[in-house]
Amino acid sequence: MPYLVFSDITDRDPTVLAADSTLVETIIAEVEDHVERYTQRVWLKPAATATLNYSPIEDVIIDDLIGEYLFLGLDNWLGEISTVTNGDGVVVAADEFVLIPEVLPHYGIQILDSAGKSWTHSGNHQESIEIVGYWYHTLGVPGDLFNAMIRHVLFLYRTRGKGKTDSLPRWVTNKYDELREPGVFA
Repeated sequence: MPYLVFSDITDRDPTVLAADSTLVETIIAEVEDHVERYTQRVWLKPAATATLNYSPIEDVIIDDLIGEYLFLGLDNWLGEISTVTNGDGVVVAADEFVLIPEVLPHYGIQILDSAGKSWTHSGNHQESIEIVGYWYHTLGVPGDLFNAMIRHVLFLYRTRGKGKTDSLPRWVTNKYDELREPGVFA
């Protein structure tokens, strides 16, 4: 799913030519790639699932308020789960766990007491838990990121062929820097 489309740009700046739609769409793709690399986050649901592996020894946290849960890390934002396979090879059914927190983005998985299971392994514990799902930050582009990306696209569009695209204006990079910080839930 694209973060921006051509009409987002022309709605902001009607002087962008329809004849330049291919150029603008190319710039949009470059800006989207730049934002994901720079902020180190995938903001919208990707087209395909990805698999990440965790350890029941190193990645399970016991919290006084929440209880025991599998911590996915602050840079791995889980949007949706396809399958959870425990370290012993047993699949944990969707009705046997909850995501932490309940709203996007999720950073943990807790097996319910009623499931009669716990995070475990057989044999080598390292990366024995397998999580298959969609890893992304949010269902929609946050408004401030959306606006920064439009400004970024327009800057590149207006300066094309003028040799000024090597450095971005500070008003663009300030927003990207802000969204790059750990724990930002824009």
